[in-house]
Amino acid sequence: MKNVKTFNEIIAPPSTGLFKCVVLAQIFLLALTIGQGIAAAEINVANLGASGNGSDATEVIQEAINTASVSGDTVYIPAGTYGISSTLTISNTMGVRIMGDGMLATMLQPTNALAGQPVLRFVDAMHCTVEAMSILGDTNAPPSAGIESDTQTGGEATHLTVRDVHIGSLSVASIVDGISFVAGLNDDANNDMGFFENVMIYNYTHAGYSFVGANSLVHTIIGGIVGYGPIGVYTEGGSFKMTGTHFDGVTQADFDFENLINSSLTSYQHPIDIVNVSSESGSGSLLTTGTDPMYISMTNLDEKFAPNSDPVINFQSAGVLYLSNSQLYMLGTSDSLNFSGGTSQVVSLTNNYFNLSSMSVSGHLLSTGNCWQGNPTITKASGALVTESNDLCGTFNTVSSASTKKKK
Repeated sequence: MKNVKTFNEIIAPPSTGLFKCVVLAQIFLLALTIGQGIAAAEINVANLGASGNGSDATEVIQEAINTASVSGDTVYIPAGTYGISSTLTISNTMGVRIMGDGMLATMLQPTNALAGQPVLRFVDAMHCTVEAMSILGDTNAPPSAGIESDTQTGGEATHLTVRDVHIGSLSVASIVDGISFVAGLNDDANNDMGFFENVMIYNYTHAGYSFVGANSLVHTIIGGIVGYGPIGVYTEGGSFKMTGTHFDGVTQADFDFENLINSSLTSYQHPIDIVNVSSESGSGSLLTTGTDPMYISMTNLDEKFAPNSDPVINFQSAGVLYLSNSQLYMLGTSDSLNFSGGTSQVVSLTNNYFNLSSMSVSGHLLSTGNCWQGNPTITKASGALVTESNDLCGTFNTVSSASTKKKK
């Protein structure tokens, strides 16, 4: 389980202050290590006294993390169950890897002392990795997150990788958030570019992924499953790209993008891109948003079995939504779309299959190449514009105000 850092894992450091000098020095030393062909060290927690029999291993694992943080080494946690009674903290470092023997082999088991606290916390950490393990929860005292990343005043966090990791419980709610990125107090420094691949997050009480802060941006989620909790992905100003992820049994919304609550932070939001995502067996909506301007692109989605009375899409943002090449059908009573962001809102629907009963529109709706099963009724607010062009089957049943424009 040796590891050699590559230059591709190094990005430019922040451009100001003492922190820049520290990071430049770290990169220089890491490059020197690579040039000399020296592999990063591997610290086996079993050699330090961790038994993996369910007993408390917090101090031993934290000791290994502290040692690894000096030179960006690997902390290896062999197969077994390890009790965790206080947050494991990785702080002000780069290149640390925390690796197990597989998500069904290495288990971190928090005790009730971790109620309301994360199991793993990365603070101003760069290019770190968590891989091949399970981070469990506690039903009676849920931790705040399986993995948390945040920044302190003047710091920066970037490029956290989580791969082949299971978070939560397979049966009962036992953790608040699976993976959580939080903004520092009144200091929305970069906490960005996380990379999450084949992560399984089950049975949580808030969200599978939570990205808070306008500089919690450009994360990448590939594959994995998010299931059995209120929200799949929650943002307040954050942004991400997602492809190939499946949602199962989500009860409130697969995607919930809210306004940035802390008004002292920058409110600009980067685009969100969602591709090849499926969702079923939940009782929640596909998408709900706040009113802040947002720019969302959703392509190749498959949404079905959402038996509640909320709109399957509730887009309240004064921004732009692109939905294309997707299927929204077998929706039960959740068979409406709500586009209520005002006259500046733009919604583009292209080459989709819908089975709906109604839509409400307040801005500009463009419908091109869609199939409208059910011939939904459109309710238009004053100033709304609906443009229908070359739809393939079905149409809008009635329009409550001025006539819909059709293009040939």
